Amino acid sequence: MGGTPAADIETPVVKSTAENVEDTMKGEIHESTVIYPEFLAKAKKDNNKEAIDIFKDAGAAQGAHAKLYQKALGNLKAWKGKGRNFYVCPLCGNVLENMKSPKCPICHTGRKEFIAVN
Repeated sequence: MGGTPAADIETPVVKSTAENVEDTMKGEIHESTVIYPEFLAKAKKDNNKEAIDIFKDAGAAQGAHAKLYQKALGNLKAWKGKGRNFYVCPLCGNVLENMKSPKCPICHTGRKEFIAVN
């Protein structure tokens, strides 16, 4: 789309689990409310239907990640050391705590395609 990628890689600062989760949550919120909407606006301006679809799904997945981090912040002690399973959509990156739905609520990928991670 005519952009030039640039990487500014810094050594991460490791803090407490709560601080790390909160920082990550803030990053997901920023991506879902600022970055992907900007990408989506550019894709719409360029009438790039494939990019529009991808950016909508990616932005929604980032929003779902933020909600999951928020939930984790409220339950760090209960979640710590537990063998919790999460289910990752291989298409859009959405993460679910359970697989009650027959398909991804964001991109509609079938439940059989999800990857279990604990």
